[in-house]
This record gives sequence, structure tokens and C-alpha cells, in this order.
Amino acid sequence: MAILLTSCVTPAVRVAINNPDQRRAELEAALSRWKMAGERIVVSDGSGYKGDDRGVEWLPCDARDIAARWGKGRAEAAIIEQAVNRSDAIANNGYFWKITGRLFVMNFAQLYQGGEIAGTFGMIGMDTRCFRVTIPAWEKYLRPVAEEIDDRQPSTFIEAVYRRASVEVMKPFVMRPRYMGRGGTRGEALDSYYPELERQRRLAARIDANLIWRKA
Repeated sequence: MAILLTSCVTPAVRVAINNPDQRRAELEAALSRWKMAGERIVVSDGSGYKGDDRGVEWLPCDARDIAARWGKGRAEAAIIEQAVNRSDAIANNGYFWKITGRLFVMNFAQLYQGGEIAGTFGMIGMDTRCFRVTIPAWEKYLRPVAEEIDDRQPSTFIEAVYRRASVEVMKPFVMRPRYMGRGGTRGEALDSYYPELERQRRLAARIDANLIWRKA
């Protein structure tokens, strides 16, 4: 099993938690939890950070120019793509879990029950903090839509673009993920169940649902 943790220790866009030392410490804390769970870990940091833990596959890159131009959603898609292209662990598994790097998923082992793209899906968006995708599904559905992602328009947020792209093959997790950690964008504590309905409500208030459901 390969778990891809995406991160950006030194962000190029405005976020609530922007101190590199704090972001690095929270990444390392989450990484320690994942290692205790016994999973094969790949870490790809979009600001070039590489830790010294030899038990982890470190694949740093620099996606800050992308984030500055199109937002952190497009940068995250670029981080995922280069990691998939370079990772031995992901290639050997044929699928991967994508997890936001500074989070640990407390009920991780209970989430998955089949599907080419499995995750938490709302009416208008996909929770991109935690999802599972096969390599063929990544190549067919998610990788090709990266250039549609643009944080300047709510209808092209990564959550919305990935939701549209996944509609033919998506399968919901059997329960909602329970996160441990803090969200870097707004700085909210996620040490218990984070209400997905509230997340979707906020997104819905900003997005035209007709655009979300229209296929690209």
C-alpha cells in the first residue's frame, strides 16, 4: 500500500498557517503517525522540502510558481502528478492513497470498500484531503483535468474539477474520514470529525451547481 502525503512547507499563497517551521513540524508529526501505522509512505513537498527519514520516499518538487499563478489546487495536482511519475512505491502498487500531508486519518483502515476512485463526494465537490485512486483511473480521469483547476473561479476549484472528472467511476467511502491535525488554509483544528456537510455548504454558497455538474 502506498500513501502519498502532499505538502508545502513554504507556501507561495496566503494561508492561515504560513510559518515554515510550524508547517514542517506538523508534517513530521503526521508522518510519525503514518509510520506507526506501518504504511509505505511517499512525501512530495511542493516547496522542495526533503526530510532525512530514510524509511520514507521523498519526492520534493517546486510548484510555487504554479500556486502563485493558478492557486494551490493546481499546484497540488502538479505535486501529485510528478510523484506518481517518479515513485517506485506507487508504481509497484498500481494505486495510491492521496492524503494532505499534515493530517492523519484516524479511521483510515475502515474507509475503503472498492472503486477506481474512492473518497468523500458531495453534491458539488470531492474531499481532496483523502482519496484512493488506481493508476489507470488517475491517468484516465484525474491527471488530464489538471489544467482546468484554477482557484480564481470557484467552479474550477480542485474539489469541483475532480468531482466532475470522477462521476463515472467514483465510489464513496463507507464512512467519513476522521482527521487528526490542522487545516493549513484556514488553520482549523481537525482532531475530531470535521463536518463534511458544513464544508460542502460553504463551497455550495460560492459555486454555480449547473457549472459543477456540466461535463468538461
